[in-house]
Amino acid sequence: MIAEPMTALTDLILCVLSLTFGIRLRGGKSRALSLWSFAFLASGLGSLTGGLYHAFQPVLSPLLLLILWKITAAAVGAAGLLLFCGSTQGLASQRMARATSIAASVLFVTYLAWMTTHDEFIYIIVFYGLLMLATLVICTARYRIAPRACALIISGIAIAALAAVVQASHIDPFTHFNHNDLYHVIQMVSLYVMYRGARELP
Repeated sequence: MIAEPMTALTDLILCVLSLTFGIRLRGGKSRALSLWSFAFLASGLGSLTGGLYHAFQPVLSPLLLLILWKITAAAVGAAGLLLFCGSTQGLASQRMARATSIAASVLFVTYLAWMTTHDEFIYIIVFYGLLMLATLVICTARYRIAPRACALIISGIAIAALAAVVQASHIDPFTHFNHNDLYHVIQMVSLYVMYRGARELP
């Protein structure tokens, strides 16, 4: 029996969308698109393991649940890192892209170390949110280089922020459609908008 069918279903749809976007960006014309491709693939992995966690929580052993959750945390963090690095590769100078990517990678390693002993979802949201904020700064500062790409990525980040607020609010719209499900649906829109933005990067 599936414990949280709607949450598992929306996670699965997120997974399929992420993998689709990642595959479509593979073999792109630039390193930026390649990094964005891996970002979507990592997001798809996170959605898959998150969906399995929600679906089979009552029947899986504590060890398997822990492994699924740790993979989810690492995959979502990696998606944020790759998304940020892909944006800097497409918009910033080579020197700045290298420096910011190294700094973000150090932060990612710190995040992974923290998540080895912490399981709260809020930490995943905070880390991903920090990288989204950094991406927002890059897109705003370098808007003139690729206005359409930056406008779409900024819009996608704004939608993702709305999704995070909804998730944190614990507002359940319907009996069998809770805040996690609504969070996933809003995230679907965010991913699509950011995918369109990534396609416009130089």
